[in-house]
Amino acid sequence: MIIMAGIDHSTASIRDREVFSFATHATVNVMSDITRRYMPSGCVVVSTCNRTEVYISATESFDLPEAICHAVGVRTENHRDKFHILTDREALMHLFEVACGIKSRVFGEEQILAQTKESIDLARKEGFTDSVLETAFRLAVTAAKKARTVAMPKSTKPSSATRAVEMASEIIGDLCGKNAVVIGSGEMGKLSANLLLCKGAKVHITTRRYKVGEVQVPDGAIPIPYEDRLEHIDGADIVISATRSPHFTLTLEQISALDKKPMLLVDLSMPRDIDPEIEAATGVKCINIDEIGWDADDNIDLTNVYEVFEENIDKFYEWLDYKIAHINKAIERSAPSSCEA
Repeated sequence: MIIMAGIDHSTASIRDREVFSFATHATVNVMSDITRRYMPSGCVVVSTCNRTEVYISATESFDLPEAICHAVGVRTENHRDKFHILTDREALMHLFEVACGIKSRVFGEEQILAQTKESIDLARKEGFTDSVLETAFRLAVTAAKKARTVAMPKSTKPSSATRAVEMASEIIGDLCGKNAVVIGSGEMGKLSANLLLCKGAKVHITTRRYKVGEVQVPDGAIPIPYEDRLEHIDGADIVISATRSPHFTLTLEQISALDKKPMLLVDLSMPRDIDPEIEAATGVKCINIDEIGWDADDNIDLTNVYEVFEENIDKFYEWLDYKIAHINKAIERSAPSSCEA
């Protein structure tokens, strides 16, 4: 059977999700702990800004939320009500919806597809996956790609960064000529910088390892050392932080010390990059990942999308039935005959 247990933006606050937000090394530790203690056949963790979900394949069920909480080192009773649990076909359908972006805060976001693929790749690399989860995730990625290209509405918003820059325009006004600082030169940081540049903003982007040719930054963006970020944030109009840092990239003390505080801070990270106390203490407008959303239009017809999903889920069960039948035949061939007995 396949079991999924997870928390997401629909069931848990940012504070709750931060407890279960895993960087790569933590993800490996969680899969290792669950596999060692409960011995499922396979285990995959999907951890993004909006959700953390654990998928396992096993012959017998066990208390997956408890297993996750044990791996994290927190008391299950403090978090159990935040988890939702799905099994077999429902778990598969949920995985397909997640991979396609249907379950995202920004409906139809593109980044989740790559994150889903990265999740199974990591589990495979570390030796925690099995053929059941490999097949499930492969079909989920395949279905999501097909759904996005032939069935998903073309009007969907592609990323949290897109919506964040739109919200910045709504709050600040025309971004042309505005000074912007992007903290983080990963994919989300570079996407944010590109979107700001397209709006005509002057963009500085931080990197911890800036050397010519080593870290690519968007054309037109000005790279600055991470350590010098406050010099450029002083007097900036908008700051977007998008890192995987376990610590705040901007603290209340740092913002309070600026001569001229920025107009807007946008936090695209999980766990949070920007100290949540800043807005109340300084009056600087702050937007976090839970405030950046874009719901599906009520008129959007997802019939074709779900037809793609059902087709691929049927393929999964056809594969599974064949696998089980093949195993049973192998067992029959290896069993001693009545004469031998």
